[in-house]
Amino acid sequence: MKRDRIIIDGICIDVMHSGQTCERSALYLYGFPGSIGVNALTEKLVASGTMVLQPHFPGTYDSSGKFDPFTGSTVLSTVCSRGDQL
Repeated sequence: MKRDRIIIDGICIDVMHSGQTCERSALYLYGFPGSIGVNALTEKLVASGTMVLQPHFPGTYDSSGKFDPFTGSTVLSTVCSRGDQL
């Protein structure tokens, strides 16, 4: 499994993939408390040919901003509106 990282509008997104062209993608939003990174689900998805996008919520890990219960929606709006850059 390959893992790349991109930052769009201050939101860091880990991109896990097989290294081959992927026709499917999945947005993996981990819950709190949660751990970011490779896990059994991401491994299964990548093995099935799916690219996994795992964003870091604002103010956590490598994303900028402040974390609070409302900033989680920032992740969704950033990925949806800037998906062409992924």
